[in-house]
Amino acid sequence: MTDWPNGVTANTGLISGGSARNTIPASAKATIDVRVLTIGGRRM
Repeated sequence: MTDWPNGVTANTGLISGGSARNTIPASAKATIDVRVLTIGGRRM
């Protein structure tokens, strides 16, 4: 998702969910930080 020419960066900071390997958790959560250098960068 990072688009350097348009000043857009994205970082998946934290992913969590479940309590064991190779299982499907009841819920999961991802924290994603998206930053744009200009207003035009919002149209990604």
